[in-house]
Amino acid sequence: MVRSDSHLGLVERDGDKAQTKVERFQLSEIHNMDQTPIASEFLDERTYEFKGNKIAWLKETRSGWDQRQATLQVCVFADGIQRCKPQLIFHSAETGKGARAKNRKEYHSGVEVLFNKKAWASEKTMIQWIKSQYRYASEFPLSRKQPRLITL
Repeated sequence: MVRSDSHLGLVERDGDKAQTKVERFQLSEIHNMDQTPIASEFLDERTYEFKGNKIAWLKETRSGWDQRQATLQVCVFADGIQRCKPQLIFHSAETGKGARAKNRKEYHSGVEVLFNKKAWASEKTMIQWIKSQYRYASEFPLSRKQPRLITL
């Protein structure tokens, strides 16, 4: 038996209630996108060792890796289905494609890799994300427009 309470957004299937919408928004159309900085090297010039040991092994970073930064951007959907790839934005000039194209291939195809001068989201990277991923993240066809809610 399937019963629906449209004002609550609940669908009852054999006595089990599953929420499908919140007010006028389908769960698949409620999104939260956030960004966080990622440093490749943490605690520079420090090491982990037990207090009192006479020898402490040090890890030396490769040239330039101690300054390599990135921004991770993820979008979470209220229904739990991932529709946008995680995005990594690395510090690099935006022109010239040879080395960066090779670098992109080292990442999983489920991750979008971008580059810009500051290693953070800019207007350009946000517009690219909206056009290439968020635009197609709805489970509904473009002909059946549903309201969307995104928090940034």
